[in-house]
Amino acid sequence: MVDILPDTRIWPLRDKDIWTNYNINVINRTIKAHYPLVLDDSTQAVVVHCGSSSTLVTRVSPSIAKLPIYTPPKADVQNNVDNTSSPEEHERPNVIYLMLDAVSRRHFLRRLPKSAKVFSAIHQPGANRITELFRYHSVGFSTENNTKAMYLGEIYPSNPKSLPIWGYFRDKGYVTARVDTGCDDWVREFHYKAFYNTSVSERTLDYEFTAPFCLPECFPERGNPFGNFKGPYSLVSRCIYGRYVHEWAFEYLHKFRQEMRLHSISGKSKRRPYMISITFMEGHEGSSEVLRTVDDALATFLQEIHDSGELKDTVLIVGGDHGLHMGLNFAYLQNGRIEHQNPFFAMSAPEWLY
Repeated sequence: MVDILPDTRIWPLRDKDIWTNYNINVINRTIKAHYPLVLDDSTQAVVVHCGSSSTLVTRVSPSIAKLPIYTPPKADVQNNVDNTSSPEEHERPNVIYLMLDAVSRRHFLRRLPKSAKVFSAIHQPGANRITELFRYHSVGFSTENNTKAMYLGEIYPSNPKSLPIWGYFRDKGYVTARVDTGCDDWVREFHYKAFYNTSVSERTLDYEFTAPFCLPECFPERGNPFGNFKGPYSLVSRCIYGRYVHEWAFEYLHKFRQEMRLHSISGKSKRRPYMISITFMEGHEGSSEVLRTVDDALATFLQEIHDSGELKDTVLIVGGDHGLHMGLNFAYLQNGRIEHQNPFFAMSAPEWLY
């Protein structure tokens, strides 16, 4: 038996409300099938059942070779972005943005020591340069205002139909992908009024990997999905089919990078730069301990992308939207409130960008 998870990228925003129906729609639109079967090109994940065992199987589909080059509408909502220019390829780096929700700089250093050590070591003069923004600070209490500043450039958008930054990248010829480990659609939650009946993901993304994180294994089907013991804000480790939630996200990122690299070195067509953003929720819980579970996977990823040489043409950003606003440290100590205002932000950029 195989459960074919739906392609959420094409859904209108009205079907992607984290508070009422997103996870239920994923469950209800999952197709149960038997072997032999042929998967649609848009399928990113399936759950395979064999006796009493089940596991998640993921892929990046369609392949880059089959993915058509996106042409934005002429009357584009992004102020008629010009997509006709063709800058030199060395001026178009790949972009990877790992967003660590509710992680301050001190929280990062305390709970992710292996990752911090690797990050500081991957600075390679002549190839890539590491920059940490010590004065980077939040502009609001919670995710909404801070991520609006990140993704729209404005807390109060002057254009109600402005698209998130990944839409801008796609309009400029980038292959775009987004992973959200909290069963969430950012536009639906924070910028949906002008797009309620449309699919912003279909307009702005080539790939969306969210459906697995809406499964009951990590996102409660009933009751409060944001409790202390299950869901994206839980005090305990978040897992799907025997692996941490973040491990599935890193696996998808690995497959995505591999697919893009294979396409680039095949020589059959012009190189296509990519932009992928991933949201991790492990920092968003009251104990401040769950973030520890990410350290091994993040450190491994940082070392791997350094050893592969990808940082020579890739901008890597690891940053939070704000520090932790839950738990005893924030509630009772000035230190906690200071940390809340100072999220972590560091990036590696190719030397030729400076």
